[in-house]
Amino acid sequence: MSSLMDDVEDLLDEQDSIVQIDWDQERKLVKELEVFGVPTLLLFVCGNEVARYYGTMNKEDLRNCLGEAKKRNEEKTVRPRQGD
Repeated sequence: MSSLMDDVEDLLDEQDSIVQIDWDQERKLVKELEVFGVPTLLLFVCGNEVARYYGTMNKEDLRNCLGEAKKRNEEKTVRPRQGD
């Protein structure tokens, strides 16, 4: 997934960031996040995991994953007005 990581900057909004974790050097973090295989893509919003994807993907797959996660997050944060 590392070569893909170089190509995803145009998929991110200004407030978004992408971080790649080295499986071998970050074993404690990998365990805390319950990552059992690579590649695994975890998407977080405000520190909360909103999506998890396994396996290799191309740029279009990644675009779809990001869009789906953002949509899911927006649906969670939209609250009906009182009295509706």
